[in-house]
Amino acid sequence: MDIRKGTAVLVTGAALLWAWGCSPESAYRAGTETETAKEHAAAKETDEESSPANETDAAGEAPLSCISINKILELADKEDLSRKDLEGYQYQDIGSGLMILDYDVNKDFSLMAGQTGFDEEPMYIRLVSAEDKDYIDIREKSRKEVEDFLENHSSRTEAVGIEGHVKEIHNDRILLQSHADDFPGVFWVLGISEAAAGGELKEGQPILVLMEDMESRAEDGIEKYLARWISALSEEGMAQEDILLNSPPVLNLSDPRSSTMSSFEVYPGNFNWNTANGEGIVACGPGPWDETVLKSAAKLKLPSYNGMDKILYSYFMSRWPDKLTIRQWDKAEAGNEDAQEDWVADLYCRMPFLELEKGKAYEFLAEWEKGSTEKNRCWGNARYLFVTE
Repeated sequence: MDIRKGTAVLVTGAALLWAWGCSPESAYRAGTETETAKEHAAAKETDEESSPANETDAAGEAPLSCISINKILELADKEDLSRKDLEGYQYQDIGSGLMILDYDVNKDFSLMAGQTGFDEEPMYIRLVSAEDKDYIDIREKSRKEVEDFLENHSSRTEAVGIEGHVKEIHNDRILLQSHADDFPGVFWVLGISEAAAGGELKEGQPILVLMEDMESRAEDGIEKYLARWISALSEEGMAQEDILLNSPPVLNLSDPRSSTMSSFEVYPGNFNWNTANGEGIVACGPGPWDETVLKSAAKLKLPSYNGMDKILYSYFMSRWPDKLTIRQWDKAEAGNEDAQEDWVADLYCRMPFLELEKGKAYEFLAEWEKGSTEKNRCWGNARYLFVTE
């Protein structure tokens, strides 16, 4: 499977695959107001039966439980897909006469089920592209055809990783207070039930979170993000070695499933490095898409585990940067300076794992801020490049 343009890649050992998330439109879509299941039942003059996904909480808010891409792929494998398989996910009835339940997926897709009544089986269940409204009926197509549709209609994923704490919890979303100086503010983070690794979240709890920008705001004006991974942060945090580095640190990657736990080392290419005692060193070279650079880049041969398309790797530097930007490209795009990344993640804290795919090129751009010299005992930037096979 290669859903390359819409795949988020940072994961934890307790959650090997990212949950896919909700579409930007949580309150309105095409001018149609969201209905809770109880409102919908009243409008259709049915009984009190309601969908768990659209029941309201004590504050009268509809839970924002979104159907994930992984779940859609599971449904595509089913031979007897029915309306019960869609229970537990938020929808909007956007139909007129015919009931059309529009389920949130992410900013690129929605899932639409057309049926004549709330208790009736759907006549179709379509995965719909938000950009061009192209669609595919997941009941009539194979899983591979659904995967191809996802790949062809996905946009670039942009994510951010920060430390913060939970201010409020509302069903399947939290109000997050950022602790990152370079990414301050409060944000609504949706889809926490599938992204949280290691237990239930609590108000006031410090956490690490990787989240995708949904490019929209809630009714209160606060920006909305989709959770990709969430983990509790220990009071001790993540310690690093207290050493003076005269050159940028080596990037070490290791496969936690391997019995040897051998480390794959990636040395920096271009860098500008300065130490606290005033010494500096600079290395310049061509950009990451120069064909000669890719040919000489470190090559990581990924193992094969039961047909898994993505392999979990831990990664480490002896001096962790203040900001780490990770980019992924298709290796076949070598030499194409206009090639767009499959995804980009800006990390303002240390995330423990990375999910790698075969046939990709990865760039790690690490930045140590000059204002943090007292803490880091260094400042500058370094670029690391490797390809996977």
